[in-house]
Amino acid sequence: MKGNENLLEALKHLVSNVTVQLDSHWRVRMKWLELCTLLAQNKLQKWTQMITNLARKDEDEDVRREAVRSLIILITSEDKLPSAIKTMLSNIDISALDADRRVRMEWVELFCAMTQKKFYNFLTAVIKMSTEDHDEDVRLKAMTSLASLLESDGMLSLMPIIHMYIEIKTEKAHESFVKIISSNTWSLD
Repeated sequence: MKGNENLLEALKHLVSNVTVQLDSHWRVRMKWLELCTLLAQNKLQKWTQMITNLARKDEDEDVRREAVRSLIILITSEDKLPSAIKTMLSNIDISALDADRRVRMEWVELFCAMTQKKFYNFLTAVIKMSTEDHDEDVRLKAMTSLASLLESDGMLSLMPIIHMYIEIKTEKAHESFVKIISSNTWSLD
């Protein structure tokens, strides 16, 4: 165990002044992302911030998508880390989230993971993406994720909030949402 602690300290020292943005090649940034994820799992706030920055700002969509996946790993594997991620993502603009639909689909997963960790303000982002995203695959992913989220333990109580939001939106969005819900074993009642 002492060897792991020494290795971790050596890695912290090695990369203490390095920023992921220094390298212009996306494959190198992807490897840095893997390292940042490992370091962030050891509750190192700086690395969580680097991953969040890559998820939001990297020029390559594959790097952004992988960074969002890394955040999902951190959220689902740690108890204390989601608060840090919540703070970093608190001012995110859903409408300007990402140009790439595959990256936005990963953001849906991230927001669902945050909702499962009881950060319910991220549920609004999933709902909004299910009705307002310009890409049908993203809307479908968001609706399917909402259905799965609601089926999970303790989340069914959120159904009235979602139903109210959907009623406010267009009839087309409401019909799409009802179609997804009706394919499952529960109803809007």
